[in-house]
Amino acid sequence: MARQIGLKEAVLLADLISKEEYFIANGMTDGWFFNTEANIEKEYNPYCLSAKKKPLKSLKKVGIIETNVKEFLQNNILK
Repeated sequence: MARQIGLKEAVLLADLISKEEYFIANGMTDGWFFNTEANIEKEYNPYCLSAKKKPLKSLKKVGIIETNVKEFLQNNILK
């Protein structure tokens, strides 16, 4: 697979598949799962975040993954 999509893309895809499996195993997905750029940065070594954006875009471009970006208010007060 790395020869077809690229080494960085294959490493990132493997990490995302692992995350998806965790969410599925814990009944926490409806086909989508949550992962922040900060989390990807922390776990996708040895590459920096800017190097991750290209593989992420490449995976989206060829239709392997879909993203749905959600922005959350930083000052949510919940009861």
